[in-house]
Amino acid sequence: MILIISVENQINPTQNQPSAQPEVVTTPESPLPPIKPKKAWKKWVLIVILVILIIGLPMGGYLVFNKIGVKPKLSTVTVQNTKPTPIPDPTANWKTYNDLIYDFELKYPEDWEVKNLGAINFYSPDYSESGGGSTFKIESGIHFSYYVSKHIDSNGTLITSEKSGFARSTELQIGSNKLLILTNSLPSKESKFSIAEGFLTANGLDYTFNMYSKTNQDILFNKILSTFKFKTTASPTPTLDASTWKTYTDIDYPFQIKYPSPGWTIRTTYGKSVNNTGNDRVAGIDINTGTPGYGSVLVINIIDSKGKSLEDWLRLNMSNSYVPTKINFQGNTAYRYQYPTQDNKLDTVEIYYKYKDKIVFFAWNLISGVDQPTADQIMSTFKFTQ
Repeated sequence: MILIISVENQINPTQNQPSAQPEVVTTPESPLPPIKPKKAWKKWVLIVILVILIIGLPMGGYLVFNKIGVKPKLSTVTVQNTKPTPIPDPTANWKTYNDLIYDFELKYPEDWEVKNLGAINFYSPDYSESGGGSTFKIESGIHFSYYVSKHIDSNGTLITSEKSGFARSTELQIGSNKLLILTNSLPSKESKFSIAEGFLTANGLDYTFNMYSKTNQDILFNKILSTFKFKTTASPTPTLDASTWKTYTDIDYPFQIKYPSPGWTIRTTYGKSVNNTGNDRVAGIDINTGTPGYGSVLVINIIDSKGKSLEDWLRLNMSNSYVPTKINFQGNTAYRYQYPTQDNKLDTVEIYYKYKDKIVFFAWNLISGVDQPTADQIMSTFKFTQ
């Protein structure tokens, strides 16, 4: 459709007509294209698609990974099951000290020196001391020692470690007993050296441990005591065939004993038959192996107790340097003393028990040709005939 618009001047007839004006002719413009109506439904389609994408993508991902069972692929890390590195034993290369008297052992540094001076003493190679009494001073190194004793208070009661008056510092469990370790962490001006002490009460005895050093050595002291343990001694077994043994019957006192044969001999040492009753001995013999160069191997003495109990007699006649072990000997209460050599090898063993009004005494020397099982076997044949 072509729209032609003409504009003409209209003159009011009541007005004076002006002079004639030239006619303006307007050139018609190019025809405009027809306006097509917009398609609104496309816009809504796009909106719906966007909504579906916004809501559907997260939900679809959830369904894919959780409902359908598709799992994201994870990288695999292999973990090796390694065993923990064992902690090295700081005492592995130490020497072992065996106490044959009280049947226990402990370890000490391999370069230390051991001396038996009544108490057992251990010295580091750099140990030195000076002075004496109130002027005693440790110049360098470490001195460790121990001794075994009974402590009797005024009431005659055995003093245990708990009553010793020291403050408890550390405890170590030794079998069914507790070892108390007490220390003074730094040397005092008066003592001029550091002291550490340990106390163990077992089997009716007190075991006392000491360490003296120029500087504090509490850690080393604890390490040494941590190696302490009692040993279990097996019952001795016979080492000789007793079927051929001879029987000795004493003529001064009614007892018998068997001894190996041939070669072994018996000598009477005490009794009226040999006109020797010194030291209240009423009878006595020595048993010898017959090996040249050796003296008496086993000694038996019968001693008049003078009415004293076994314990009182021992207290009056035996040294306090060594503490005996209470044992049972053929059904009797007995006390066993053991004496070491300087290098702590078991030397002499003595056993005392009371029979009626007499003290029976056995002693044997383990270094002079007889071992302990053999000595025990010989003593097992001892008996009174009345």
